Amino acid sequence: MRIMSLLKKSFIETLRDWKMFLLALIFGPIFILIFNAVYNGSNNAYSVVIRNADKGFEASGTKYNYGDTLIKCLKEIKASGGSRFKITLAADADSGRNSLKKGDVPLFMSIPEDFTKSIMEQASGDKKAQTNIEFYGDLTNQAYMIPAVSLGAVVENFVYESTGKVKPLNLIEHSLVSMENKKDFDAYVPFAILMGWIMVMFTACNALVKEVDEGTMVRLRLSGMRNFEFISSVTINQILISFIIVAITIGTAVGICNYKLTASILDIGVITLISTIGLVGMSIIVASFCRNTSDILIIGNLPYFLMMIFSGVFPIPGLKLFKIGSYSIGLSDLLSSTQTYSAYKKVLYDGLPLSKAGYEIAMILLLSLIYFTVGMVLFKRRHKI
Repeated sequence: MRIMSLLKKSFIETLRDWKMFLLALIFGPIFILIFNAVYNGSNNAYSVVIRNADKGFEASGTKYNYGDTLIKCLKEIKASGGSRFKITLAADADSGRNSLKKGDVPLFMSIPEDFTKSIMEQASGDKKAQTNIEFYGDLTNQAYMIPAVSLGAVVENFVYESTGKVKPLNLIEHSLVSMENKKDFDAYVPFAILMGWIMVMFTACNALVKEVDEGTMVRLRLSGMRNFEFISSVTINQILISFIIVAITIGTAVGICNYKLTASILDIGVITLISTIGLVGMSIIVASFCRNTSDILIIGNLPYFLMMIFSGVFPIPGLKLFKIGSYSIGLSDLLSSTQTYSAYKKVLYDGLPLSKAGYEIAMILLLSLIYFTVGMVLFKRRHKI
């Protein structure tokens, strides 16, 4: 049968294009290993900062403090691999909110002064009594949403068992970001810009590899061209492309989707400029493993998906490596896309000035230096320039 002959031919062709075949084979296992390293085979405890201002309440000569009891219960809740919640106690509300702003935790819970009193009043049949709990965080961020749902359910069940009342808890959520005049769509604009921006990695790789693939690099070298001149020209070109991509993306959001742009154009431009320098550095590393332009779409897919998934948009916990001052550095922070997304989000959605993204800008510059250094060493060895 000719089917068998054609099947043999098709299989041989697949083996000849071994890079695509190999990528298809290892793509799934690579992400399995990455997620295993991130989650480390555990349940991934939710990090929460709690301020317990509960003064307690005395009844029949006995002192009660349900705030302390709640915290004890939260610490005792287990899941596969360990505790469900990783709890840090805050001395006051300001220190709890500061932990949020630094990015140490996604959620801050404040137990009010009358927590015990309100529970006992509800238990005694007082219909006017109300038990409040306050949550603080970025309400648009999934890193907040998931632990908030889990923690909220536990607290509500705790108050229900203490009072015997159905729906006895009044959960009050406070957003670190002003939600005034904001739509759900607005939270995804920074991510959309990031996705367009990451595509510059492919145009940069193409600009680098094409010169080698077509033999132009040899002629340029004979003309006396220096590496600095070549890389500078490619970088400037990619920066211009990035500006166009970001402008078109924002223009689409404003013109078609009625997005209200409140951020400074200059702030957006500075982030794009600095971030693209780092992205070109990453592109040089990718180009070092590409023999021709066809390899770019194959090999470039892996860093593309890594930069997208670990950008900070998805609720994937960061594998903490070390600290710089008050900032915790995780594995995902070594990707410039993580810092770029955070910077875009601060100016586009949070409504903050560029000065508030100083940490992100500094990290992008540092990563750019590292990317460029590694990339140039690899590119010279691979393509003999």
